[in-house]
Amino acid sequence: MLDQSDKALRNKTSLGVLAVALTAPLLAGGLTTPHAAAAVPSTVDPPAGRFVVQSINGTGCRAADTQVTTRGLGRLNVNFGALQARTGGGAPATAARANCVVSVRASAPRGYTFGVDNILVRGRASLPADAVGTASASFWFVGRTDTATTDRTVPGPYIATWDLRRVVRPASIAWMPCRANYPINLNIAVAVRGGARAGAPASMTIGDGTNEPSASYRFAWKRC
Repeated sequence: MLDQSDKALRNKTSLGVLAVALTAPLLAGGLTTPHAAAAVPSTVDPPAGRFVVQSINGTGCRAADTQVTTRGLGRLNVNFGALQARTGGGAPATAARANCVVSVRASAPRGYTFGVDNILVRGRASLPADAVGTASASFWFVGRTDTATTDRTVPGPYIATWDLRRVVRPASIAWMPCRANYPINLNIAVAVRGGARAGAPASMTIGDGTNEPSASYRFAWKRC
């Protein structure tokens, strides 16, 4: 026969075991939630393949004076012969803005997709005090409506080189849809406003006059 102290001890032990049994699922469930943020897709090394130029056109370039070079499917460089915006000095109004669109398609194995994760544009400017130059880099996949754009404003007076950079975080990369093979359009544009005081010339040029590429793109890749 159990005395009163033994019964009390047994009751306390049973309640403790029951509390642990009820608490354990709650603790385990607390490790995950239905609305937990999805993990950022892991990138991989670019697969074997190459970029193929589809077209080169714009108000400030021609295919004959635009050079596109690639390093596999990881990098692409563009050199422009004469991509420049200018005002004053007798320049026509249409010369105040210029752009060039390079369209390329990735020749890659199935099961991969890619997006731009780094852009570097180099240039030089000659701007009097009343002039302002702008440069922009944008890209989009053909057939898609979303366009990513980054730009830089250079106020005068300014006579020197400049650069435009953009690093895209992995979570913000605009990926080409899986099982698609759309060309990607890479657009570079420059513009100048002002510079009309006493006909003073002003210019904004893509390319810094060195052996470095006018525009460089780096691509991130992942498996679908």
